[in-house]
Amino acid sequence: MFITGTELTAFAAVLRTQGHGPATVVKYHREAAAFAAWLGEKALTAERDLARLADILGHASVDTTRIYTLETGLTWRRKLDKLNLLL
Repeated sequence: MFITGTELTAFAAVLRTQGHGPATVVKYHREAAAFAAWLGEKALTAERDLARLADILGHASVDTTRIYTLETGLTWRRKLDKLNLLL
């Protein structure tokens, strides 16, 4: 199961109804969103099909899925370093 944007918004609403303050709601929402992005990245590694993953995650656009699965420059640098190439 994957976490969608709608579910993250609902989670924030539940936190508010439970009496959590705005800063706590923002913090938990941010952490849940980071976890959802991590899940999406792991799924892409397994799935290897961005369009299908977008469908699974419920994204209206593949561009949205792409944002969550982009690797940082540091990640790419580490991969290149492992190749021991002279650049």
